[in-house]
Amino acid sequence: TMPTLPIFGGCGSGPADDGGNGGGCVELQVAMLNGSTFRVPIDRSWTTSGLKSHLAAESGILECDMALVSGGQTLEDEVALLEPSSPLSQQENPLAQLLQVRRHRVLTGGWDKLLRLWDVDTGELLVEMRGHSGAVTCAATGREVQRAISGGYDGQLIIWDLATGAPLRTLSGHADAVNCVAVDWATGRALSGSDDHSLRCWRLDDGSCSVMMRTYKSAVNCLDADWCGLRAVSGGDDGDLRLWDLARGELLNRFAGHTDSVNCVS
Repeated sequence: TMPTLPIFGGCGSGPADDGGNGGGCVELQVAMLNGSTFRVPIDRSWTTSGLKSHLAAESGILECDMALVSGGQTLEDEVALLEPSSPLSQQENPLAQLLQVRRHRVLTGGWDKLLRLWDVDTGELLVEMRGHSGAVTCAATGREVQRAISGGYDGQLIIWDLATGAPLRTLSGHADAVNCVAVDWATGRALSGSDDHSLRCWRLDDGSCSVMMRTYKSAVNCLDADWCGLRAVSGGDDGDLRLWDLARGELLNRFAGHTDSVNCVS
């Protein structure tokens, strides 16, 4: 655990006789490490979770990686910040510290049609995601954007919000199972390979297929992409490797040598 923001203080009228804050509202001044500051007015309806959401938007720190500490106590997500028992409410000049906690997580998908996000350190199931109508066969994650994309036997690709487990968009086009996917989250592009003998390049912002490439006789089992060079390589059931131009959707080269299916490539 390492602090990413210094202490921030409350600007309000102080504790009232009932143990709460006078007027039921406190203005918190948050100081960033880069020297910038902003103020967050909170009232009795605010929970720690709500404050984290606000701070995530302002600070750029992922909400799931935040911890708020006051008076030596961690503020639990669903606790009202100004309730009488809250450490913030018990201070004349409320102070808290925002910590960044690096969590180790893993995303899995299975024959049960589900994706599950796990806390590796504790074994806790954090989020369960439902949306595929067939087995989940592949997935890729983007930690900084808190997104994931998965492919399945139903021929669909689904973009997910990892914080909530909600499906954000479905990419439709493949006529058979999706076996592999690679993503460039920075530019909003994805590449998928399928049993329908095709690779498809997608735009994540609108779900459209920008380029389609066909092998014509072989399912695509695996792929990897060089997004800067706009090249990709795929392997399939026919034992061949294929090098593709992602900008034009053209086959650049073909490498034969394996005597059976190619199942992985990097």
